[in-house]
Amino acid sequence: MKSVLSRFACSVMTHPKGLRLQLILPRINCCNFYRIFEQPSLEPGDNFWFFFSGHGIAHANQDYIMPCDSNPQDVENTAISVFYLTERLRGCGAGNIILIFDACRDQNKTFGEKFGRQTQQLVHQNGFISIFSCSSDEYSYEIDALQQGVFTYALQEGSGNQGQCATLERLNQYLRFRVPQLVHQYKHPQQTPHIVVEAKAKSHLILLPKHATLDDISQLKISAFQAEADKNLELAEQLWMQTNAMASTPDVDVIAAMQRIASLRAEFLYSQTNIVIPTSSLEKNGRSSLPLQTLEVTSRVSSSNLV
Repeated sequence: MKSVLSRFACSVMTHPKGLRLQLILPRINCCNFYRIFEQPSLEPGDNFWFFFSGHGIAHANQDYIMPCDSNPQDVENTAISVFYLTERLRGCGAGNIILIFDACRDQNKTFGEKFGRQTQQLVHQNGFISIFSCSSDEYSYEIDALQQGVFTYALQEGSGNQGQCATLERLNQYLRFRVPQLVHQYKHPQQTPHIVVEAKAKSHLILLPKHATLDDISQLKISAFQAEADKNLELAEQLWMQTNAMASTPDVDVIAAMQRIASLRAEFLYSQTNIVIPTSSLEKNGRSSLPLQTLEVTSRVSSSNLV
């Protein structure tokens, strides 16, 4: 991740091949940029990183980030709500969306609320990943000697060649060690990064493939198997797809897993119609080998029942 400027909103988009986009924008341009994602433009194997360094405000029970041209006295009209942000990014098409906030989380003196509470709820609801530079009631410090925030400095180390943190779990461990070490070195009060993730298995997602080890890939497979066992087919499919993306040759475990997931989804779908399906009908491609009249019945099943 490239160096970023504090007090500005920045978005960084990464692709498995290493492409990235960095923006420094005022509010109006940010809002126009996010409209791009009203239609899917990325792939399930992509990671979208949103990074914000600056002020965060909680106002009327909603979290807002403050771009360079925002006004603390007119939050609703000049800041960007995290709800708006998550609604826009949901449609980008990326398999993983990581929100990173380098902002203080102490109680707002004007509004008496703390930035981050609503954001954590939205992260859980949407299946995102969120990384806060500090925990609740803490400040996020900037160090003149580092020419940036302590958290941003440690994040650059952890995601670069020094830390080589390929997974969220390893990045979390690095940040929770390095940030307190730096604030102690520069004689500032406690600052502890806080990561919010909707499912524990996502801790093993490979966010930076160039640093991935064989052990990371093995752990990813274990998490995928566990998600299958827990009947969390959406997560299992996501983990297996990433495992496949990391493989240099076709992975037989991935192929078998995708067949199992297709069969499980088909079984669930047809169970809603009370139709008994021969096992042989689900062997290869799930529903593809079923009789035409059976397919016609299932087409009337509401998509809301899909796992």
